[in-house]
Amino acid sequence: MTDLVKQLRGEQLMDWLRTGKSVDDVFNLLKLKEDGYKLLHSRKLRALEDYITLYNREKSTDETLVKVLATGFGGDGNLVALLEQAKKHVRSVYKASSLDAALQTKWQSEKLPPMNVWSRLQFSDDVNEAISSGKLDMYYKYISENYRKSRGSVLERYIAKYGEVEVAKALVTAKGNDATRKLATRLQKQQLEGWLATKKFPDDVFVLLKIKDDGILFTRSRKLKTLTTYIKMYNTHKKTQDQADIFRVVINGFGGDAAFARVVVKGVTMPDSPEMFRTAQNYEDALFKGWRQSQIEPKDVITKVFNKENGAASSLETEIAARYSEFYKRKTPAAS
Repeated sequence: MTDLVKQLRGEQLMDWLRTGKSVDDVFNLLKLKEDGYKLLHSRKLRALEDYITLYNREKSTDETLVKVLATGFGGDGNLVALLEQAKKHVRSVYKASSLDAALQTKWQSEKLPPMNVWSRLQFSDDVNEAISSGKLDMYYKYISENYRKSRGSVLERYIAKYGEVEVAKALVTAKGNDATRKLATRLQKQQLEGWLATKKFPDDVFVLLKIKDDGILFTRSRKLKTLTTYIKMYNTHKKTQDQADIFRVVINGFGGDAAFARVVVKGVTMPDSPEMFRTAQNYEDALFKGWRQSQIEPKDVITKVFNKENGAASSLETEIAARYSEFYKRKTPAAS
């Protein structure tokens, strides 16, 4: 910065001070709110910081940048969301992290209890935004540093606001994002361990997650991923003969072989996405494999699986029987 620019900057700051401008007035005067996260690498922010320093010296006050920004953006929660956005950009990540730490320090100095911090973070009704905005991570950091024995309460409060199922789905989504993966993985582990501690069988979790309500959409549901992860955890505590099988849990959850066959065939014959087709095909293959192992021949599917006379089968059941016949032929060696 040249001497002339410094002089002009100094004169501007003194003029604001002489005319009684508060630090919040200067924030608004500079229109920093309009800049969003980009303000963190702007000259206007440096001007605000210089004015805060001058204002504190002349007025014997203790204004801080993080306080001014929180006020300017309408609260701590809005500031946290802005900082989270800024962390995605090289030019602003350092400043954002610095302000992140300053906000934590501010809360600590005020000795805020957990519920007050939760309220200040201004959580919306969007379960995904709660974690993608960085708010839940800020809350977790505050609890971890100041209430270490209460770290489990972060998940409890998250679930209390949004519900068990919605949180489970949100955590699957968040695990797919680099910025939220660490926290989401930690919280999902806590959630699954909680189910394990209360002795929930995989069948119970299927019901808890309301997977049946999704119909064929279960094939591309985050709920299925949660159930799959839970079964892996569940099986590590069981002997081989007592371990759960994801295919059988889902089949039983839909009401058994006949009911599930009617559902899954739609995902194979009328998929709305490649993911639905792949998953439905895997589950149909598992279903058919079970029938073959039970020595059910294609000609007996209608009577043994659907408990109907051959002439009483619906068109859908007839189609399932035909698909099983094709599967059976592929898996049965031709007689020499």
